[in-house]
Amino acid sequence: MSEASLVHTPLSLMEPRLQGITKMIGLYCFLWSEIILYMINPFYCFVGEEMMVDLKLPLKPNQMYSILLPIVVFLFFYIRRNNVYDLHHSILGLLFAVLITGVLTDAIKDAVGRPRPDFFWCCFPDGIPRYDDKWGNVICHGNPIDIKEGYKSFLSGHTSCKQHFLLICLNFYLNPNV
Repeated sequence: MSEASLVHTPLSLMEPRLQGITKMIGLYCFLWSEIILYMINPFYCFVGEEMMVDLKLPLKPNQMYSILLPIVVFLFFYIRRNNVYDLHHSILGLLFAVLITGVLTDAIKDAVGRPRPDFFWCCFPDGIPRYDDKWGNVICHGNPIDIKEGYKSFLSGHTSCKQHFLLICLNFYLNPNV
């Protein structure tokens, strides 16, 4: 093949080794984007005393089970077909779906900064609220990580999970070999 014909070759016709490298580069870019979005602080919107009435739900630990069901399904098909290639691409598609969803969701959450329904207990773990005398904004004295996560309510986790499964379904639709 001449060099001119390689320049305009689509990704599907590229050498398999080069395809794998480009996929891994994309995966690492999304992974680093997610890590950076986790480290930056969200927008801290005004939360006054009147708003705290709606933000006093009990504090619960975060749970993420949405990634387990697809892995179980992929392993079931791997056991039936015994094809490592299909398992590899299924897990790779799942990782892309999770990371794309995470980057989009965390970027929106950091930009909006809306408090969670359990924000009162994130901000005041002892149950004693403190407010700024001048403006009436909260003065949080809880765990800084909990406070940071307390400002990440919008886009909800349920919406993110649905988007995550939509991306997996699109992956199955666009790549029937998986």
